[in-house]
Order: sequence, then structure tokens, then C-alpha cells
Amino acid sequence: MVSRIAHLSDGQTLEVGLIGSGGMTGISVLPGAEMAYDGIVQVPGAVRLAIAAMAEELRHPGPAHELLGKYAWQLVGG
Repeated sequence: MVSRIAHLSDGQTLEVGLIGSGGMTGISVLPGAEMAYDGIVQVPGAVRLAIAAMAEELRHPGPAHELLGKYAWQLVGG
């Protein structure tokens, strides 16, 4: 699990979301998905994927491209 943390203008932080095993962080690298949050891993076992590898996968239409696009759309309030 990863906590999504927002930084407030007064310097405080606020947990604004929780990402479980079906989700992912790093959505801000997708075109049109601007997000200004940090993430804190709360439970061991998170898998890290290099941004370059993700970008390469997203260059090709297919199941991963479609699934990540739907996830990003839901995450940003679509």
C-alpha cells in the first residue's frame, strides 16, 4: 500500500489517498495526467518499474496501454 501525500501551502502534509495492490503510482508520467503528490510505501512488497520501461510499453497500443489509461482516468477524477 502507498499513501498519496499532498503538501499544503502552510508546510503541512495531508494523506489524500491510498493505493492498494490493484493500483500504481507514477501516473503523472502519462500524457495529460498532472498530479502533484508524493507517495510513501506503507507495506513492504511494492514493485518498482523504471519510467523508461513504462514509457516504452505505453508507446505500443495494447492491453497495458488501455488498462493504464483507464486507471489514470479514474484516478484523476474522470
